[in-house]
Amino acid sequence: MNSNDVQQIEGAVDKKSQRSAWTVKGKQWPVMESGISNLTKDQTAALVHFEDGQTQQWLLVRVEDPDQPTN
Repeated sequence: MNSNDVQQIEGAVDKKSQRSAWTVKGKQWPVMESGISNLTKDQTAALVHFEDGQTQQWLLVRVEDPDQPTN
C-alpha cells in the first residue's frame, strides 16, 4: 500500500453515544472508533481495535488535497 491507494470504508454511528466505528470495506479488522464531533477537527485521536484484542490510540490528521483550490 502506498499514499496513492484508495480504499472504501464502511461503518456505523451510535446515535446515543455519538461514537462512530468503521473498517475497510469487506474486512472485519481492524476496527477504528472515534467521536463524531472529533471527525470535524483537523486532528483527533481514534481508537484502533485489532483482532487479537489489542487496542491502540492513533492520531488522525486532515491532509489537504493539493489539487483542490483553497477558499
